[in-house]
Amino acid sequence: MFRVCLLWLSLLGLFVSAPLTALAAVVLQYHHVSNKTPASTSISPELFEQHLDYLAEKNYQIWPLPKLVEHLKAKDAIPDKVVVITFDDAYESIYQVAFPLLKARNWPFTVFVAPQAIEQKLASFMTWPQLLEMQLSGATIANHSYAHAHLVRRLDNESESAWLLRITEDIQKAQTLLSRNLDNIPRLLAYPYGEFTEALAEHLETQGYVAFGQQSGAVSSLHPMGQIPRFPMTNVFGEMSQFKTKVASLPFPAESVSPTLRVIDKSTQPDRLQIRLYPQAVHEQQLSCYFSGQGKVPVQVSRLKDAISVEIPTLPDMQPGRARLNCTAPSSDNKLNGRYHWFSYFWMRKKNDGTWYEEE
Repeated sequence: MFRVCLLWLSLLGLFVSAPLTALAAVVLQYHHVSNKTPASTSISPELFEQHLDYLAEKNYQIWPLPKLVEHLKAKDAIPDKVVVITFDDAYESIYQVAFPLLKARNWPFTVFVAPQAIEQKLASFMTWPQLLEMQLSGATIANHSYAHAHLVRRLDNESESAWLLRITEDIQKAQTLLSRNLDNIPRLLAYPYGEFTEALAEHLETQGYVAFGQQSGAVSSLHPMGQIPRFPMTNVFGEMSQFKTKVASLPFPAESVSPTLRVIDKSTQPDRLQIRLYPQAVHEQQLSCYFSGQGKVPVQVSRLKDAISVEIPTLPDMQPGRARLNCTAPSSDNKLNGRYHWFSYFWMRKKNDGTWYEEE
């Protein structure tokens, strides 16, 4: 019995000390695959094919999203170099351009669909038969809300409970339409515009959803299931030198962030930020943070016994719209030389008069 106990303790120690990279994967997010659509959400067919060629050349494993979610929930080990491919909005270019390339490789992928556009038969979106064809070829079709609205925006004088009920009904309407027209629709959701708050993410988890944002980074089982990161891919953010770094990235989930307010205005925007990151094998002295559109920001980093503490003593002034902070640190594991742990956080800044910024 004593020897059995020692064996169990030894195995437990191996599990606890195992690198968190063994529980990690990268989820890629695309919108349009076209040269004729808005630059902010488009990748050229040529660059998209280069992405696929690189993943094949470097022997990345392309997993279906439900398989990754199962592993994350169970905290099962994930092999290194696992990538998941996702698309938002069900644009026709996905069917016309991306689908044939992925089908030729027999690679799985996910399309997050906001059914209102399909129901209205908008010209730039797919049809139900096209979505069914992709599903029969191995694609996962999942929820992107019904109307693709900004889910975090409350109506005038709307209480939190009324807001959550309204959003729940919108998401359920999408789930019902998807299930009526297609088969085996999982409870997976991509936030429109990547916008969410902790309250919304926690609420959707209670409804059984696993939800995905647009904040950058690899994902591990330490990420809340309502706040899973993805790397947005466009001609700018998916340029090959960046792509190679991003698909090789490692998770850097936060244990806590203070202050946690994501929806802010001129009077409530934070002027500093404290982040407590789960411990990782990183060169913490080389940790760097970058603020969207404003470059590198000063940081104070220290390694604690059970965490890595990052303080940003001066946050830049935020303009109305979405603002994002990315922090990276190179791995100190010799086996992972040249790879970076990646953390991302974002805010939604209202205009000075308290109203919301324009659609993007």
